[in-house]
Amino acid sequence: MTHEWLPQSLREIADVAGLDAALALAEAYGGRRVKLPSSFRPGSWLDKTVGEVAARAIVQHFGTTPLDIPLAGAGTYAQMRRNMAMRFDELTAANASAAQIARELGITERAVRLRRAARRGDDGQGRLF
Repeated sequence: MTHEWLPQSLREIADVAGLDAALALAEAYGGRRVKLPSSFRPGSWLDKTVGEVAARAIVQHFGTTPLDIPLAGAGTYAQMRRNMAMRFDELTAANASAAQIARELGITERAVRLRRAARRGDDGQGRLF
């Protein structure tokens, strides 16, 4: 899965542990270098931040290599969201399927369908009158 709109270090984390894990790390530890646990430990800072499955994947992939987490300021997230929205629009204009868009952006197909409906102004209720 590619997350081209993310900074390189977050992209690698997202590829290993998922987009939610990468963004959670950026939000909680942005602008810092973090030292990973040598092995997965329930209740560790990493487990509390990203959850067990993602924490295990991160520890297994990166080992004890310190990670530089990009600064998680509001501007950073705003830019990431704009980049993601632009890529969503590009993929939609290219008639990409919901599965293709979900795979590339690291979101669910349901999220793709909901975003498409919101852009059409469709609230899912249909016309009542």
